[in-house]
Amino acid sequence: MVEALVRFCLNKVDSLLREQVKQPKGVKEDIRELRNELDSIRAFLKEADSRKESDKGVKAWMEQVRDVAFDIEDILDEFVLEVK
Repeated sequence: MVEALVRFCLNKVDSLLREQVKQPKGVKEDIRELRNELDSIRAFLKEADSRKESDKGVKAWMEQVRDVAFDIEDILDEFVLEVK
């Protein structure tokens, strides 16, 4: 579930990178950095998902990542609305 949410955010970021909308200076690079971070999180989650049932710390961390991913999704939605 969490990995799917991060993948969804990655798709939104990829879409923003492909769009040719005018963005403030440095925003494109910030979006690229966000994409790299999300990709790293997704890769870690893929591995952690197999251990979450036996490790309460991993499970708690994954719940926090899920919350952050929802926040990222909301911010990306707001950004898209502002630039269009």
